[in-house]
Amino acid sequence: MCVFRSLQSDDYFPAHFDTYDKSVDVGGTQHKVVVTEVECRDPTAQPLWPMYMRSMDAFVLLYDVTCPASLAFATERHAELVRERKTPRVPAVLVGTKADAATGRAVTTQEGAAAAERLGCPFFEVSARDGTNVHDAVVAAAAAALCDNNKSSTTNNKGNCIVM
Repeated sequence: MCVFRSLQSDDYFPAHFDTYDKSVDVGGTQHKVVVTEVECRDPTAQPLWPMYMRSMDAFVLLYDVTCPASLAFATERHAELVRERKTPRVPAVLVGTKADAATGRAVTTQEGAAAAERLGCPFFEVSARDGTNVHDAVVAAAAAALCDNNKSSTTNNKGNCIVM
C-alpha cells in the first residue's frame, strides 16, 4: 500500500519514505499489509514515484481537510496513477485527514465524497489524533488491492500498498 502525502502541514516529513507493516482482517482473513509512505513535496523522492505507481497494489491518497489545495493535489496524483498504470481503474482510497479539526475546515465532507466518487474510489475522513476511521481506511485499501489482484493476471501479488 502506498500512501502519498499531500498535506500542507510542516509537522511531519518522512525521510523520502517510511515503511511499516500492519496486519488487517479483510473478509475474515488476516492479511499482512506493507505500507510505504511517500512525501510528495520532497523533490528528491519524485523520481521514485513511477516505480511506486507501477509496483504497488493499492494507494491511499491523503489530503488535509483544512487545505483545499491538498485535495486538488491528491486528485492529480490519481490522474498520474491512471496514466502510469495505463488503466482507468486504480485500487485507491481517498482520505481526508484532520476530521477532528474544530476550526479551519476548508473542504467539506461532501466535497471529499464527491471527489472520491469522480475518482471511483472509497472515501474516508480520519483523525490521527483520536484514531477515527484510520483502521477502516487501511482495510478498504487492502480490500481494493485484493479485489484488483483477483481481477488481474499481471499483478505482483506482494500485498504492497502505498500512501500518497
